[in-house]
Amino acid sequence: VTSVSYACERGTAIMASYLNVEGKSFAVVTAEGHQVAMELAKGSAGARYVSLDTQAPYSWWTENDRGILSYGRSTAETLLFQDCHEQ
Repeated sequence: VTSVSYACERGTAIMASYLNVEGKSFAVVTAEGHQVAMELAKGSAGARYVSLDTQAPYSWWTENDRGILSYGRSTAETLLFQDCHEQ
């Protein structure tokens, strides 16, 4: 397990814990008191994790030392935090 802390706009901190199990990659992302379990999506630039809970469609994108957290289906996705930097 690798844990990384990100500083985002409005003073928000996001903690992401990454782990690999049996050839699959997962992340647990914690933001504003909510913890979301995610799995790495296939065919994405950088790394895109999607929520395992289809009723809470969060996405966490990372590339280099930056991250973006969004919510919603791909056609109606809302960016929650788009300026997150690894600390």
